Amino acid sequence: MNFKYLDMASYNRLSHFEYFKSLAQPYVGVTVNINITQLLATIKENKLPFFLTICYCVSQAANGVSEFKQRIVEDKIIEFDNCQT
Repeated sequence: MNFKYLDMASYNRLSHFEYFKSLAQPYVGVTVNINITQLLATIKENKLPFFLTICYCVSQAANGVSEFKQRIVEDKIIEFDNCQT
């Protein structure tokens, strides 16, 4: 997987980084409600596997948010090209 180191001097979320790196387990969870009515109709109409389709949609959404692709490694932030599921 390809990644890049972020420039900490210009990182706009440096205060968040400083806080999270001090935690024993610097992880965060995100829960949201989404309306998948249209997606369910498409899944049924095209006889797609529900689980794989949901995994694909979630990974596409996650890859659209830079912060979801970032990790703390050796007190630096790296950003992967994509999240793999």
